[in-house]
Amino acid sequence: MHDGDDFRVPELTRALRSLGSLRGTPGDAHDLWFAPLLRARRAVEGVTDVDQQLVAMNPDLLASGMRDAISKIAALHVQDDSPFRRAAEAVLEDAAADLFVALDGLGAAATSLNQSSAETRAKCWRQWVAALKEVYSRADRGWTMACEELVRQ
Repeated sequence: MHDGDDFRVPELTRALRSLGSLRGTPGDAHDLWFAPLLRARRAVEGVTDVDQQLVAMNPDLLASGMRDAISKIAALHVQDDSPFRRAAEAVLEDAAADLFVALDGLGAAATSLNQSSAETRAKCWRQWVAALKEVYSRADRGWTMACEELVRQ
């Protein structure tokens, strides 16, 4: 299937207010948190084929990348393998809870898009893009929460 320019993914990183800002406390943890989303965004840049977009923005891979980032951030925050590291990881998982819900929504939107007919494809694609934007927005809010909670620990 060949999709035209109407199926170009819009800018997503605008929702990432903490990305690179002082408010976002840049550093290794910040970079790890946003890395899965930025990798996916780069992979979809300029791609107009919907099937390729769905592969690049696979919600299961994004969720896996976020879980990996959470583990690495916890290890940065607490150097030894202790209950304190597991507590830091739990705090980060709590901060990312809404992001994981949004990734589930993205998965549902992707399924609808995959199953759409030619008549409903554009509408389903717009719904998928809205779900994708929500993922990026919730990632930003999650990072803000994560920073606040890690400082308290």
